[in-house]
Amino acid sequence: MVWRDFLNGALDVLSPGPRCAGQGQEQDFFARFERHWAQSYDQLGPPPRVSPAELHTRALTHVKQGHVAKAEPILQELADSGDLRALTDLGVLRYRRGGSAGEGELEWADAAERGDARAMHYLGLAAARRGNYRGAIGELTRAVEAGRHAAGKDLGLALLRIGLLESAEEAWQRASEQGVAEADVLLGLFWHERDDLNRADTWWRQAAQRGNADGAGNLGLLLVERGQFEEGQRWLLKAHDMGHERAMKWVDMLRRTFEESGPRITPTLAVPPRFTRDGSAEDSALGPTPRLGSET
Repeated sequence: MVWRDFLNGALDVLSPGPRCAGQGQEQDFFARFERHWAQSYDQLGPPPRVSPAELHTRALTHVKQGHVAKAEPILQELADSGDLRALTDLGVLRYRRGGSAGEGELEWADAAERGDARAMHYLGLAAARRGNYRGAIGELTRAVEAGRHAAGKDLGLALLRIGLLESAEEAWQRASEQGVAEADVLLGLFWHERDDLNRADTWWRQAAQRGNADGAGNLGLLLVERGQFEEGQRWLLKAHDMGHERAMKWVDMLRRTFEESGPRITPTLAVPPRFTRDGSAEDSALGPTPRLGSET
């Protein structure tokens, strides 16, 4: 007998069915239920407790299914017990809801104060979206120092916004050393804008080899630009397999172009943010939308 059998038996208690020949039957529901519980407890011991990790997973599943109202009290209970991951995710839910300015940031500030690097990252992103890039740099730097390597990509973007191009490159280099493929993509774009196609090739190839669809797509376009059509097409197809939304359109365009008039200029690179040689940004977006723990 397991506790699932106990629960099934409890359903039988609710609907006990007809009286069996020669047997009595308690008429009172609570008496029947107490008897069933006592027998199960004697055989099984206390029922299993749901671990905090299981509760957290249950809350995130509710969110994925669109039942945010069910998830929020679970995350609140876990946060009240000291679970920093749950506290940060509670902030994510409230930030996404966006009912008032700064909603969700109180939870992140609390979690960050207690050492949660993801919360520091999200505070940096929120500051950047308000145009407070210097404040963002402080939070993102804290996040990186606390081990949130993905924040290094966004730190570079924030540095770029205030014209610190060399510092941005250094931040991306450090993030790349920790395996952040998005930083590789930005470094490739950095060097492509400076007409150093060999370095652009190196960084995008590394991003692609790390499974980044933007890196594979940009590498494919770069190779086609340089006349390496077969290899370029292979990387574009790999980008498509990785989930790049436009890679297949580029492949089709390339094939039609060959059929009509031979090779010519391909579509421009499409990975934001693009920036000029003086470091001024053409794209205002910075960083991903804050995500739940299961999404990171």
